Amino acid sequence: MSESESDNNSDSSPESYTELQADQFQRTMPVLEITDMDRSIKFYRDSLGFDGTMWGEPVNFAIMQRGTVTLALDLSQQASSANNQYWASYIYVKDVDLLYEEYQALGVTIQRPIEDTHYGCRDFDVMDPDGYLLAFGQVLGTCDTPPGLSPDGGRDELTKRTKTDDQH
Repeated sequence: MSESESDNNSDSSPESYTELQADQFQRTMPVLEITDMDRSIKFYRDSLGFDGTMWGEPVNFAIMQRGTVTLALDLSQQASSANNQYWASYIYVKDVDLLYEEYQALGVTIQRPIEDTHYGCRDFDVMDPDGYLLAFGQVLGTCDTPPGLSPDGGRDELTKRTKTDDQH
């Protein structure tokens, strides 16, 4: 088979690789642009219980981790502040009530108290020193697919409609 025949026979549509590549995505790591590295590392380590690995002399990048959750801190090249409409990150946890109690005992300022929400989670918000709002929550009840996840591995209705429309 010639190279051009091979190219003509290959299906490069999103549906053709969904099953093969959907599990390639493992997790995400938000990168937060911060203005004071020492202050931010101290907040994430001492207030929120994350450990970290730092790079640079002086430190200009850090990855903070607690369990399997990671947040990167990237020192801003200019004095800027957080620029997100609402949450910079939503962090799913096993026991949100226990974490809420831990943070209260540590004196962490809670931006929004813990509550059951209309979107099926129980959560609360904390703001970091640079103004990033972090939500910590867990899914309520039994749910086959937690909020933010699709049983199709991210292949939404628009993608399916576009594929169908392309065939007509």
